[in-house]
Amino acid sequence: MSGGEKTDAEALKEVKELSGLIAAQLADGEQLEHFTSKPGTSLGENYGSTMLALDIVIRKQARNEISRRHLLAFCKMIPDDPQKRAIFNPTVTFVKELEMYTLVLPALLQLQLDSGVPDQDLISHLAPRCYGARVSLQGDGPVDDDAVILLEDMRQRGFAPGDRKAGLGLEQVKLVLEKLAVFHALPIALRRKRPRVYEDTVLRACCDFHMGAEESPKEDMDRFRRAILVNVEKSPEAAKHIDAVAKVVNEAKIMKGEKFPPIREPFATIFHNDLWTNNILVQMDGDSPANVAFIDFQVARINSPFKDILFFLFTSANMAVTTHHVDELFEAYMSSFRRCLSQVGVDTTPFSTEAAWAETVAVARTELFHILFMLRFLNADPAMIREDPEGFPYREDLGGESYERWAAHVVLQFARHGWLD
Repeated sequence: MSGGEKTDAEALKEVKELSGLIAAQLADGEQLEHFTSKPGTSLGENYGSTMLALDIVIRKQARNEISRRHLLAFCKMIPDDPQKRAIFNPTVTFVKELEMYTLVLPALLQLQLDSGVPDQDLISHLAPRCYGARVSLQGDGPVDDDAVILLEDMRQRGFAPGDRKAGLGLEQVKLVLEKLAVFHALPIALRRKRPRVYEDTVLRACCDFHMGAEESPKEDMDRFRRAILVNVEKSPEAAKHIDAVAKVVNEAKIMKGEKFPPIREPFATIFHNDLWTNNILVQMDGDSPANVAFIDFQVARINSPFKDILFFLFTSANMAVTTHHVDELFEAYMSSFRRCLSQVGVDTTPFSTEAAWAETVAVARTELFHILFMLRFLNADPAMIREDPEGFPYREDLGGESYERWAAHVVLQFARHGWLD
């Protein structure tokens, strides 16, 4: 039997021919018996895809004995909403993510294995297992409604996203950055040691693309900009920097006109481009973080890793962390970055902490709009989204007082570090 059980008043997207997707996960004598499905995320937690949580029951019969086991998975599919499809361009982004799991991560892992890297440092620990994937039931055809990426449900091993409104604490942030350094360093190593493999995997999955079919209409961009600036001005201290912030915001574009800084060596690598709490899973051991995993690679590109770091820090770390600990966190990141390169035999001389700070200064200003834009949605009240599903992105009160505090904090920290100039 292959069917999904609807557990919500709203019809769930159907997962067809699941048995073929999980074939590689089945041992001799095993077969799919049935599965149930339910929504994998809550309202306001995911915009670019449909996520289902599956409980897959696998049956095995040996002689007269029947045994069963459960395979718990997240099923990622393209969104049904035509507007979301237009924005997130799943014909490109779905393939990019699929190739991250099926091409890039295996290539990076193989480089580590061939270099004798210890098991605990392998990149395979930093992402969920991919149980199966397809773009269509027709094989290699274009992405359609039956496109699926089936991933391990890491909640069963104690992984979970952090509190997106409070932000992650110092220990969690430090561990995230140390693990992120591995994710960033290995593609650089692959490019230097195995350039052909790099081209066939990393460059392929991180191809450039545009969100949406066209640039956002001017009136929509004006509303986004006004919503940000109005909230920055509510803080007397942040308002002192309003001219610099306005310059950044007014230069920013999204969708087809989105701009990225030039790709610069030696740090150019995979840039996740959406690294906030929901895309970072932390496994806790009591009160201490034990491990980290990254998900949702659909908008990855090649650019500066420090754009990822800034976006993560100022959307997902609590305010005390980014007020008092930025310097030591950068050093922790770079220490892990250099260690990872050394493990696979790459010279670390070009990757000093001083060079990292220079790169951060060069790209920080280009990440400010992304941060201020995203914080509005991270602080949004789900009730507002339900009540005004089409108009909520443009509302100046989206995020309320929480967004006002976060926006002011980000502007003041950017000014303190000289990143607004």
